[in-house]
Amino acid sequence: MRAALFADVHGKLLLPFKLADLYQRETGNKLDVILQCGDLGAYPQLESLDKATLRHAARDRDELGFHDDFVADKPAIRRFLETLGLRMLCVRGNHEDHNYLDQLEARYATQPMFPIDAYERVWMCKTGWPQHYRTEQES
Repeated sequence: MRAALFADVHGKLLLPFKLADLYQRETGNKLDVILQCGDLGAYPQLESLDKATLRHAARDRDELGFHDDFVADKPAIRRFLETLGLRMLCVRGNHEDHNYLDQLEARYATQPMFPIDAYERVWMCKTGWPQHYRTEQES
């Protein structure tokens, strides 16, 4: 399995996908998954931003990338993500809207992970649940 590993993207959600695309084009190596290790910046509502994100977003709108690009479907982003064909698997950090994630998690009560975006490319792993990810070639 070949994975791209990221952490602390703080709302800059397109960046890992774009870097994965660049890596694949430049090396010819196909990735299987993107792993994101906390502080994704999953804030669908601006009213739920924490103080640190509010402060940083005042200088850099990219901090609001989840809200701006992943809550409502944008055709150009959908096409890019579908062409890329990768999922991002995430764990929670301290810069997320945990109420939003808790509500989604409750909807997927029997599954170890759940989609959090409009494109179903960004999946949050449930805390305390075993996670298993294999490629088709692995047993």
